[in-house]
Amino acid sequence: MSIIGKLEVVKDMIQGTVNQGTKTVEDIHIAIGDVAFEILEKQGRLDDEAKALREQHTDLVRTIYGKIREVNDKVGEFASDVFESLEDSEIILKNMAEKEARESEEKN
Repeated sequence: MSIIGKLEVVKDMIQGTVNQGTKTVEDIHIAIGDVAFEILEKQGRLDDEAKALREQHTDLVRTIYGKIREVNDKVGEFASDVFESLEDSEIILKNMAEKEARESEEKN
């Protein structure tokens, strides 16, 4: 496997780890918020407005962490495009060198 191929594998591993880590942090963030809202609810201090705030909090957290995963995916796509361009360049340079070698042999 070429160095570029290896880099692509490492990129995929990092991208997957970041997405999994982001999901874990998102779940923890929501769980912490839920604890606070549950305490208020047990104390009878959670009215309809506070319940709506709880939903807004959860939606906001999911949106934020979703955007983080989206950015991670876009960076991964960009890196893949760069690796593909490098591989294409490698092939072109190899073909050019082979052509020059053949032409040089033909002249001799």
